[in-house]
Amino acid sequence: MKNQAKDGRIYVVRIGDQLYIKRIQWLPTGLRLISDNTIYDPIDLSKADLDNSDVEIYGQVVHISYDLPH
Repeated sequence: MKNQAKDGRIYVVRIGDQLYIKRIQWLPTGLRLISDNTIYDPIDLSKADLDNSDVEIYGQVVHISYDLPH
């Protein structure tokens, strides 16, 4: 992987044709992508998956903005 992601930070990750915005957790077996929204299960990627050109970390999310409930 070109970009060196740091544990606990949020990144834009491409897997195939899909883009994900997920928190990164490095594991001895590869990488776990964790959603802050608990309805989504984590996505585990093996070291072999990470070597595949279909997986790429585009960059770190540095700002999040959303509307507060009324």
